[in-house]
Amino acid sequence: MDPQQRLMLEVAAEAIEDAGYMGEKIYGTQTGVFIGRDHHSSGLYQQFIDSSNELAMTGNLPSFISGRIAFFLNLTGPNQVIDTACSSGLVALHQGCESLKHKECKMAIVGGISLNLLPLANSSFKIVENNDGKVRPFDKNAQGTTWGEGLSAIIIKPLRDALKDKDRIYSVVKGSGVNSDGASNYITAPNPEAQERLLIDVRTKAGIHPETVSYIEAHGTGTSF
Repeated sequence: MDPQQRLMLEVAAEAIEDAGYMGEKIYGTQTGVFIGRDHHSSGLYQQFIDSSNELAMTGNLPSFISGRIAFFLNLTGPNQVIDTACSSGLVALHQGCESLKHKECKMAIVGGISLNLLPLANSSFKIVENNDGKVRPFDKNAQGTTWGEGLSAIIIKPLRDALKDKDRIYSVVKGSGVNSDGASNYITAPNPEAQERLLIDVRTKAGIHPETVSYIEAHGTGTSF
């Protein structure tokens, strides 16, 4: 089994347990699963598995990262694996929120995973890596990024339902949105204007006043504009 499937199932179970929904509370429910994934590690891992083994196929299909969670817990809501490069995890969160709004599910497991399974010395991803190991986001000398790995999962549901069920609430998602960079300087370069438009659009629709925002976490890869 692809480590992405195994570890995501484990972390999803931890998130469910933390939310107090283990066992019969979640099994067989209309719960969605939305997982953002990094695409580059799976192909490397598949080079080392026995492709003739019938379990190797289902154990290594990217769509089964979310599908295995839904299968294991008999979840009947939507389940999606999302790959939008750097934004995969946040797009998964957006899709989960939209699914709740449209009543496609009553609760959702949202997660993201990126693993470095093998050395990347000869990887094609060197095209966006920097040369000296120093990331310089928002800098005129920005020349590339570096790679990390990790995974996480959270449980989301409509606020009114969470309050009614006396759930432990860590935070509230007031708004979310998705757009595309369009034609930036090159295909791996962010488009500041497109990102600005998205932030303004989400803020306006959610009714959030800029002066109430006390913290911003940016997507600062350090790639050149």
